[in-house]
Parts: sequence; C-alpha cells; structure tokens
Amino acid sequence: MASAGSQANAAAASQFWEYFQQQKTQIEQTADVQMIRDLDTALREALVYLPAYDQKQLAKEMESLRQLAKPSKQGFRFKSAKPKPADIISKETPTTPQTNTPVVQVSGKWVAPSLQADCELRDISHSIVDLRPSGSIRALNCHRLHNTIVIAAFDGSLTMRDSTNVLLIASVRQMRVENSTDISIHLYCSSRPVIEGSRGIQFAQCPAEMHRELPNLFDRVDDFNWLKRQQSPNWSIGVPLGDEFWSLINGPTKPHEALLRFLPLNKD
Repeated sequence: MASAGSQANAAAASQFWEYFQQQKTQIEQTADVQMIRDLDTALREALVYLPAYDQKQLAKEMESLRQLAKPSKQGFRFKSAKPKPADIISKETPTTPQTNTPVVQVSGKWVAPSLQADCELRDISHSIVDLRPSGSIRALNCHRLHNTIVIAAFDGSLTMRDSTNVLLIASVRQMRVENSTDISIHLYCSSRPVIEGSRGIQFAQCPAEMHRELPNLFDRVDDFNWLKRQQSPNWSIGVPLGDEFWSLINGPTKPHEALLRFLPLNKD
C-alpha cells in the first residue's frame, strides 16, 4: 500500500502535469514571454515531488517553449523592468529596496517595498511587510522571519523557511512552508499548500477581496512529514482575521505594536 506521503506527491504531480499542459497550450498560441518565465519557475519548484520521468519529459517541453522567446539568431532579450522607488514607512528610513533586491535585516519597522519578479525577505523581525499591490511579483522567498506580519497577493509561488511566530496573509498560486513553527497563514491558494519539517501551522481563508476565480485549496494541506491517514498534528484550521485587524492594517495611523498583538504567540 502506498504511503500517505507518496500519495500526496502523486496527486501533486498529476495536478502540476495538468497545469503545465494548460499553460503550454496558451503559450504556444500567444508566445507570451512572461508566461514562459512563470512556467519555468513553477517547474523548478515542482521538481521536489515530480517523478523522474515527468521531470525529464517536462524539461524537454519547457526547452521547446523557451525557443519561442528567441525569434532571431541574435536571441531574445528580456526587457529589464524599470525599478520603482519603495515607500518605506518608518522613523528611520532604510535603503530603498529596488526590483529584485532582497529586503534584509529589518527590525521593528513598517516596510512597504515595491518589488517585482523573484523576490526575497530575509532576517526580518518585529516588523510589518506590506507588499500590496504585489501583482508584479512572480516568486517570494521568506527566510528567517520572526515576530513579523507579511501581506502579499500575486499569481506565483510563496515559500517560507526557518521562521517563527509569523502572520502571513497571502493570495498565491503555490504555498510551501519549511522548518518553521507557529505560523498563522490566511490564504487563498489555487494548489494544495505544502508543509515540511514544520509544526504549529494554522491555515484560514484570506479576505474575499483577495480571492480569485479558481478554487481555494487553503485547507487541502500536504504534510510531507506525516505519512498516516489521520489528520497531521502539525497543522490545523484557524479562524479568519476580524474587522479590528483590517481596520488597523488599512487605517491611516499604522499602529505597529497594536498589529503585532495579532501574531500567533502574542494573542491574548
């Protein structure tokens, strides 16, 4: 009998195969360069659960799609996005994050950077990172976040690693949590979220205005460290955020300490 982990991987691989073929059909019709890059990123992230045959086959198909972005012998060159200045709300303004520049070593601040493409948040503590609007982001990697709130909505992948006591509000295509504890995730996700090496992870729906037309699979979580049929003890379903939080986060005063009360380990 196949283990729960292998069954979860098989289901994820099947779902990704269907997604890849759908995107491939659209790309062949439109030759959309951004779609090619997005699909390439999604494929690299899916390698953790795709079987060897699928990896080899999809890699070949991906290479053929990349050729669509090369209409001349000189080759296609991706246009570099024009960096936008970030809007940083804090008493001491740190270096303005630019396009593709990691936001790192931030403590005790409210940060609202303008990020695009593949982005990274790293070594952030006791802070609020508001990435709205974040439609230009393709992938967001969060590494060593502690006692922090993050808000983001984009059609791509979000990965959180080595983090503790984080409130994440996100609308994304793919969600993965690794080696983290006490994370509250208010999520819209069009694929099954994945956790690995993590515990104390709560999932709830994000607000309706962050939803998209695709089904929300926020509660269809795959725990790669739990192979039994019973519910994993490492994650649970939580309660959506109430009006008090949203009036504070969207209000004009930006009360930093009042918002940090909503972190998983800071609740009354």
